[in-house]
Amino acid sequence: MAMMTTDEVWITGRGVTSPLGHTPEALADALEQRRSGVRPLCGDAALRLTPYAGVGAPLPMDPTTDALFDPEWPATLTALLDRTSVLALRAAQDAWADAGLAPGRFDPL
Repeated sequence: MAMMTTDEVWITGRGVTSPLGHTPEALADALEQRRSGVRPLCGDAALRLTPYAGVGAPLPMDPTTDALFDPEWPATLTALLDRTSVLALRAAQDAWADAGLAPGRFDPL
């Protein structure tokens, strides 16, 4: 049987990236209004993908134009990131800032 601990957890910052918004406030507003993040997604004839409904983001990702990329991220990092990693990294970075932690080099590697 697993032992339960009584360690406290403190939430000091919030960050979110979702089809419903990229801030905690935008997400809360969308949920309160019962909006869905599901929308029609285009297919890709070259990949033999037919249109479908989902919660994806447009591709391809471009570090020079996609607002989710931080201009401070080095090209060596952005070349390695898939869409999921970009979304997670952006949410973590926003939570760090929301927590009021000291700015500094954000190096996830």
